[in-house]
Amino acid sequence: MIAKIERSMLMIKVRRLSLEEIIDLEWLAMLVDQVLEYNQYTVPLEEKHLKMIQIAINGSLDIETIASYIVDYLSPEAINFKYEYSLAVDDEEEWAI
Repeated sequence: MIAKIERSMLMIKVRRLSLEEIIDLEWLAMLVDQVLEYNQYTVPLEEKHLKMIQIAINGSLDIETIASYIVDYLSPEAINFKYEYSLAVDDEEEWAI
């Protein structure tokens, strides 16, 4: 029981997706809609749904990318998992050698 409580407390790191990534992942919206439709649009997406989507796409995307897309795609009311944005890399760090 304790393990279950700790598991639900995990924070998923998400990131801002680029326009190219959003366009490339447009097919992911169809899968998200299928999960929502299966739940009759009444149950917010949870971490277990992210894993279901990952299994459906044979693990070709990591949970963070799926979660990032879902956070961008859905309203906050449709999401029931904890997430936080990862820090963006500073321009100075990006150019450091």
